[in-house]
Amino acid sequence: MSKKATPRPQQTEILKYTGGLLAISAVPGAGKTYVLAALATNLIKRLGRRKIPAEVLIVTYTNAAANNFKSRLHALLEAKRILIASPGFRVRTLHGLASDILRERPALVGLASDFAVVDDREAGRLREEVFLRWWADNEADVLAAYTDPNAMNERRKWARSESGRPTPETEVQRYFSDVFRVFIDRAKDRALDPAGLRAALDDAGFDLPLARMASDIYERYQRALESRGAVDFADLSRRAITALEADPAFLKRLQKRWPFILEDEAQDSSALQEHMLRLLSGGKNWVRVGDPNQAINTTFTTADPTFLKNFMRQPEVAAHTLSQAGRSAPAIFTLANDFAAWVTNDHPAEALRDALLYQEIQPVAKGDPQQNPGEATIEIIYQPGKQNAITSDGEIARVVTSLKAWLPDHPESTVAILVPENERGVRYVEALNAAELPYEELLSSTTVTRAALTQLHSVLAFLARPLKLNPNAKAIRLEEVYRAVWWPLHLGHGEEPGELGNKRKHDAAKLINSFEQVEGFLWPELADLATGEQHAERFGEMEADDAELASDLLAFAEHVRRWMHALVLPVDQLVLLINQDLFTDPADLALGYKFAGLLRRTAGQYPDFRLPQFAAELDRLRTGERRMFGMESADAGYQPTAGRVTVATMHQAKGLEWDRVYVTGLSNYSVPSLEEDDMYLDEKPLFRGRLNLKAEALAQLEAALRIRGYEVGAATLAMREAFAEERLRLLYVALTRARRDLILIWNMGRYGRNRASTPLNALYALYKQDAAKEAERA
Repeated sequence: MSKKATPRPQQTEILKYTGGLLAISAVPGAGKTYVLAALATNLIKRLGRRKIPAEVLIVTYTNAAANNFKSRLHALLEAKRILIASPGFRVRTLHGLASDILRERPALVGLASDFAVVDDREAGRLREEVFLRWWADNEADVLAAYTDPNAMNERRKWARSESGRPTPETEVQRYFSDVFRVFIDRAKDRALDPAGLRAALDDAGFDLPLARMASDIYERYQRALESRGAVDFADLSRRAITALEADPAFLKRLQKRWPFILEDEAQDSSALQEHMLRLLSGGKNWVRVGDPNQAINTTFTTADPTFLKNFMRQPEVAAHTLSQAGRSAPAIFTLANDFAAWVTNDHPAEALRDALLYQEIQPVAKGDPQQNPGEATIEIIYQPGKQNAITSDGEIARVVTSLKAWLPDHPESTVAILVPENERGVRYVEALNAAELPYEELLSSTTVTRAALTQLHSVLAFLARPLKLNPNAKAIRLEEVYRAVWWPLHLGHGEEPGELGNKRKHDAAKLINSFEQVEGFLWPELADLATGEQHAERFGEMEADDAELASDLLAFAEHVRRWMHALVLPVDQLVLLINQDLFTDPADLALGYKFAGLLRRTAGQYPDFRLPQFAAELDRLRTGERRMFGMESADAGYQPTAGRVTVATMHQAKGLEWDRVYVTGLSNYSVPSLEEDDMYLDEKPLFRGRLNLKAEALAQLEAALRIRGYEVGAATLAMREAFAEERLRLLYVALTRARRDLILIWNMGRYGRNRASTPLNALYALYKQDAAKEAERA
């Protein structure tokens, strides 16, 4: 909503607020940020009349949101000509707020005045160092206690048959590293330090082995932080609360400084964060704004929409709903409302009927400055059964074909493809690129990063197995390295794709492929003696026809020989050499240094890795199967571009909108519904009983704290419910991104891997409802 817009009646009621506890549940597109900023403006003006300096404290959950809110607030203050002698407000993330508190009184919690805060990247590296030292001493015991020997043997065979696949021992090691990360985060959210956790485990009266192991790593990790005089983000909130509770006078002073607290995105609050804001507000002037249906970052994090839901139900809290939204056509809101009603009342798994809070999204009144679009196109592609099943590639082809027809007629419109996981988004980007359709992406890595990763991966994969005839289907051959890596960076650089360019590239690859063995091309003097191949004659013929191409091939062979001689180097030095030989652009060179650093750390973590495994690591980064700090897309403040396709994960799409949206991959794999054939990402076949060990570890933590008892396997089943609930909310977010056109589609998954996925039951429910409405209109 525009800063000059007239508030809607529901918004006007909220802007009458002068104090007390207030909860605002806002449907997608209801203008909650506008309302919160307008309310902050009113309160800032009111505080400006006081003689005692005070600030309105606005709390958000990301730096990007904080910066956006500051800009909006400044614009509103300027528009209303509100002059304030002091800032009058403070906009902070929760971690930033906790840091502000500790900087004032660090001695209250035993911190030095110059204490350091390590970000998530550094904290992750430090925790991994601690874990690896622990793992070296405990690997055998963990494998014996938790893994299934038969599954481990089967996975070993698979790893040997596929070049670059990690061994099952490596997979288990990585999984346990993540188990302990999740455990430590939850322990800190419970305000437990290592000593308190150890005492709780000693008093439990029964064995909690996962929690005991995690406690050991937690203690080592905290010692490592303390030796650096540092705290991590989770420590900030925990220690800030300790400081506030240790000095009532200090707390009272802060309560006077911030007489009003406004909290945005409150559905993402955690127990620790809620406790800190409750202390600072003194239970008086606290406004919480959010949408429980958009809590999509909850699984294995400390966020929980239950806190906001419970707050809304408290008798002393005034609860308001912002139910009107001008974002979408009424038909799309009707579909989202039908979905919420179906989940709430008719979901076949009763345990999932609380996943969404039913609140009807309503169109805005006539004359509203943000009028709903009129007509809408809704297409639900539901084709169950083996004969009609849409394959993984078939889904991509259908969407790309649809876009080819739609884009030319809608150059002023925005459009998005939303995917459940990052890896799927990469495949869509590749298909759009091949179809020469304009796109931009909101994925965990950018096209530039993936291009560099693809090129380095191709070279490493070839060097790992440089035979021409390789039984492994994923082997990279030398002519493929030339076509995919060398050609685009040299003769193909800046050249328009066309018949001549393609012919030259094909001729070069044909010459390389004409040698029966790789060495026949790379070492002509040896090959001629051994096999009688006439290297000079072949190149002479090409030079007579295309001297530039022949020269380029000779330079390529020289560099490949150089790389093969360098195989004795550590992998990071090998990558740096290849990086310097391939790239000249500073951005590409910088990426290569990052990749080399990653592989250096990987080599330290996994001493048994060889070149095929290192090449596979780069490929997993390319597809998004693995994440690398510093490689994320810069999506803060992103606005879709008309005429270009946005490819985004459903998570990244939150807060955004497009005229047309394709919601893809709607199967029981991406959105499970607690049915017998559903699969769950964290239930690994390598572990006995397919236990979700992250869930089991957290359950053991709660058992140590006597929150509830512990029974092996119960937490795994409970986490299925939590994951399925979050995925239903994620689908709700995806449905509400479209303004005019909404297309829902599923695919059966990868052929031959596990078992075929089926359309999720919610898709079938929407399909039936939509078909019934079409019949009524007819």
